[in-house]
Amino acid sequence: MAYNGATAIRLPRHIEATDGVESMTITTNLELTYSSAQYLLLKNVTGALNCTLPAHRSGGYFWILNRSSSSHSITVNRPDGGGGAATLAAGECGLFVCDGIIWELMIKA
Repeated sequence: MAYNGATAIRLPRHIEATDGVESMTITTNLELTYSSAQYLLLKNVTGALNCTLPAHRSGGYFWILNRSSSSHSITVNRPDGGGGAATLAAGECGLFVCDGIIWELMIKA
């Protein structure tokens, strides 16, 4: 989908993601839905765990931060057994975006 060239929407203030940021400790694999927060601060205290992205939807995105203080990684998987989009080590963050066909890792830091 391309932009339609209409006048841009101007936001005179900052954007606040009300209920859009969630901090949690995970001890089992996590499956995201479109009801999940788009900014996830995950602390893995168990060992290597998986976080599965929801079904493909054009424009979908999630920021995921692995807040573990140890070497526990989080593998972010595509839905329906589509494989891993990325593995986040402790302290790493990723922006995952979907074009309606596949989830991709856009930024990893």
